[in-house]
Amino acid sequence: MNELAPGREFFERAVLPRAAESAVLRPIVFVALGRREHAWATDRLVAEVDGADPTTVAAAAGALVGIGDFTVVPRMLAAMRAAVRPDVRSAIESAVEDLVGIDRPGADSASWESWWEQNRKHYDREK
Repeated sequence: MNELAPGREFFERAVLPRAAESAVLRPIVFVALGRREHAWATDRLVAEVDGADPTTVAAAAGALVGIGDFTVVPRMLAAMRAAVRPDVRSAIESAVEDLVGIDRPGADSASWESWWEQNRKHYDREK
């Protein structure tokens, strides 16, 4: 079945250019990228977490959870700190909770950053 799964070349050549032009398609594509074998898309997804559209942010953040690379946590926390909209901040916070496997409802970004500094040593590079 893996032979049928689209790889990096297909995504970069055919899918991502179209997703860049479509606010409807973008979150769908990001959900599809939420697998370990798409770790090559991590930087692109992190850049989208800095966005203002809650649907796109949630999809990109969720994809990062699926990839499972803990090195993105500091960048996600920075995006959470910078988020102006509460729904965007909440989407990022939910993804960070899913990625690290703990619930900290309502914790502000400074509290999360402090927690991460104290606990990052317990997390491997990947989930």
